[in-house]
Amino acid sequence: MKNATAKTAQPKKQPERKSAEVGSVKLEYVRKRATVAKLFHLEDLANVYPSLNEYVPVRVYYIAGTDTEFDHPMVPNINMNYKFDVFELAVLLPYFIGCKGFPPYLYGLHGTGKSSVVEQIHARLGLPKAHIILGEDSEVLSLGGQMLPTEAGSMRFHEGLLVQSMRYGWTLQIDEYDLFPTRQQKMLNEVLENRRFTIEETGVCVEAHPDWRICVTGNTNNTGSGHHMFTSSGSGDASVNERFQFVEKHYMSLDDERQVLINHARSLLPKHPKLSKNPADLDKLMIGIEQMINQMLDVAKTIRTAHENSMNASQDGVTLNCTMSTRALKEWLRCTIDLSAFFNGAKNDVLRDLTRRSLLTTFVRGVDAEEQQDVLQIFDDLLNI
Repeated sequence: MKNATAKTAQPKKQPERKSAEVGSVKLEYVRKRATVAKLFHLEDLANVYPSLNEYVPVRVYYIAGTDTEFDHPMVPNINMNYKFDVFELAVLLPYFIGCKGFPPYLYGLHGTGKSSVVEQIHARLGLPKAHIILGEDSEVLSLGGQMLPTEAGSMRFHEGLLVQSMRYGWTLQIDEYDLFPTRQQKMLNEVLENRRFTIEETGVCVEAHPDWRICVTGNTNNTGSGHHMFTSSGSGDASVNERFQFVEKHYMSLDDERQVLINHARSLLPKHPKLSKNPADLDKLMIGIEQMINQMLDVAKTIRTAHENSMNASQDGVTLNCTMSTRALKEWLRCTIDLSAFFNGAKNDVLRDLTRRSLLTTFVRGVDAEEQQDVLQIFDDLLNI
């Protein structure tokens, strides 16, 4: 009988660390793994879409040379209440994780979540992201950087976010891209296609870091079309648009939006113990809040329909230039809850119009003066005031 050879336990292989610089801060990160379903809270769809069970890399950062975890200052914070669309993830994740396909161009009406989806993907994957907003007077050269005077009286070149993001492997998100003049857009074609940028002042050609990504957003699809509130700067250029993949953003479904607002309300109530002293009070209070949320969503839906009517000249019905985003709804809800806590115990005639007063404060007074009464009339009609 042969002698059994004892097996020596092999030490567990540690994940490879990679460096990540943020100014003077030296960081390292490892890539851990999580399923798409778990990471983006889509477990209920994992049986319908098996690809959601696949693993994706998630970065965890450390102070260089230590085991101390560190929050990368350019990685967005996670919003646990954010609701992802599985089809948008199917398009966006391959690019942000593996640089597959063209950079995404996200477009749609104000408040549909164009920036939010990019932010929350990066938050969950641990990817750093920089963000700039363009306008009709913006220039590509300024994105690369500019010469600035030093204390000694000489001039020194300071790199802009475009060059910094390319050097360090961050994602660069450019908002309002459709307001950027077409000539300037064309100057970025080399960056989009070949991932390099030449700094005019220094002549240095910057080659993008392998982790560098770029994405843009706009209210229109960059063709010069759209409602007069959201018209791009030119008639579009095929050499520009053919370098993007286009993702149209819409408002989330009312059921999803309702759940976002309910979760938002539950996160706000602990700040007001007078409103909910025990779990039974909280459950009773939430019944009333959910009814109020349904009314808010009715108002938002009517405003959005009126806004869409304004974009279609042949459409009958009320028209509005303004529209109401989920962001505006959350702030309306927050203000209503805060006012309810402040006036808790007051007479009913004071409490009755807090929702309307909150709408005035958080939304109505910020829209065109000619439309303020129209918005209030929508509110009054729906709530029979």
